[in-house]
Order: sequence, then C-alpha cells, then structure tokens
Amino acid sequence: MRPYLRLARVQNLPTAVADPVAGALLLASRGGAVPWGRLLALAGVSAALYAAGIVLNDVADAERDRGIHPGRPLASGQIPVGKAAVLGGGLLFAGLFGAMSVGFGAIFVATLIALFVVLYDFVLKKARWAGCVAMGVLRGLNFALGMSAIFDEASPWREVLRDPLLVGPAILAAYVIVLTVLSTFEEGKGARIGVPGALFAASLVPMAAILLAPRPASAAVPAAALAVLILARAAAAVKKFEPARTGLLVRDGVRAIPVIDGILVMGHGQVVGGLAVMALVVPAVLLGRWFKGS
Repeated sequence: MRPYLRLARVQNLPTAVADPVAGALLLASRGGAVPWGRLLALAGVSAALYAAGIVLNDVADAERDRGIHPGRPLASGQIPVGKAAVLGGGLLFAGLFGAMSVGFGAIFVATLIALFVVLYDFVLKKARWAGCVAMGVLRGLNFALGMSAIFDEASPWREVLRDPLLVGPAILAAYVIVLTVLSTFEEGKGARIGVPGALFAASLVPMAAILLAPRPASAAVPAAALAVLILARAAAAVKKFEPARTGLLVRDGVRAIPVIDGILVMGHGQVVGGLAVMALVVPAVLLGRWFKGS
C-alpha cells in the first residue's frame, strides 16, 4: 500500500483540498452559509483529481524518472506502469463521478480539470512555458471548484466570468505558475539566476492577494510573513546557490499553497476560515515527513 500512497503523493493532498475549501469560503463571504455537505464532496473530488494527475504524470515520466528519480515507485519497479495507468484513469473518473453528485457547476469545472490533467501530463509539459501555464490553470480551476455554485446560476456566462471572486483562482494560478517555473530549474540549467528570480516573483503573490482583497488588513500579517520568508529564501539562494536545494524549495512552495489560500479567505473577512485553511499545512508537513524521499 505504501508504494501506491507514495505514487499519489498523498502528502500533498491537503494542499489540494485547501483550494476548493478556500473557494467555498470565499463564496460564503457574500453572506451565504457554508454548504458543508457540498464542501466535503468537492474536497473529495479535488483529492481524486489531484491524485489522478500525479499518478498519470509519473506514468508519462516513467522512463525519465529512472535516471532522475530512481527511487520513485514506477522508476524503481515497485509498481508496474500499466497498473499505475489504470489507477490514474480510475481516480480521474472517480473525481468526475463525484462531481455529478454536486451539480452542473461542479461537473463543468471538474471536467475542465480532468482535460487539463491529461493535456498537461502527456502533451503540454513537454513545452516549458505551456506546461507552467497549464499547471497554474489547473490549480486555479481547483480553487474555482469550491465556488462552482456560481456556474449553477442562470446569469449570462459573461457576467459569471466577470465575477470579482474569480480573482482568487487567478492569484493562486499565478503563484503555481511561478512555482512550476522554479521546478524547471531542478536539473541545473540557468538555475543560479532563475531560482532567486522565481522566488522573488513568488514573494509578490501574497502581497497581490491582499492588495486585491476587499479587506486587506485582515490578511496583512500572514501575507507579509510569507512574503518575507520567500524573500529570505531568495536571498539565501543568491548568497550561496546550491542546485540540489531547488527541489526542496519547490516542495516548500507547494506546502505553502494552503497559506496562500488562507490569505485569500482572510482578505475577504473570513479570519477563522482562513486560519482553518492555513492549518492544512500541518498534515501536509507531517505526511511529508512520513513519506520522506517520495
């Protein structure tokens, strides 16, 4: 069982679940109640689609990983590639099936996520910038999954797409695009300049989150703290660059996603909800220690 959990990067699932939870809380900031049943269902959909994307990503990279990440379950032969492909496809359909129990909006967003998962894993990531943008779009859609109820309304689609709440998914997408760019320097080429540059760009995201929020003061402290932390990492990378640390920086950046989500929620006046979303960093870190080396 452990190899399969490692294959699905179960340690990152809390960061995936944080996105739709934050999206639902943003939608509730307009004065509505938090639909807990819908929220739990969407969290499950998000987890299934995220795990599917990770598994299929390793299926697509099986040959490459034998040289770069030989300890991974597929590269090491612990799990046959065929079985992993079936598992990834099954998780993808499980996520879509779960969305059917929620409503049209959830089905629409989940279908877009599934399409981008397949496109990214097998086509788009072969081109550096297309892959980075696609990954950002995926995480933005994952956030939008939590607010998919806005797509259930009878309003014209043009009005829905102008909804100011969609700034939240856009900000998360920008952060993940930068994070994905950072990951492209793991093999060393251009990393001495690219790594601190990407980190500096990432530090701007939490500040943009509060500048574009209706209640910026509510999220000012965590946003500033995260920005300073990222800038400190950038300064350290400039002072003493170590190519081997790039992967660790990406890992920490992924674990910070619930903090970005929480900042977005707090910026809309949902302080308790934002702190709850940020708390998902804890299981991500604990699971990461358990699966150290995955």
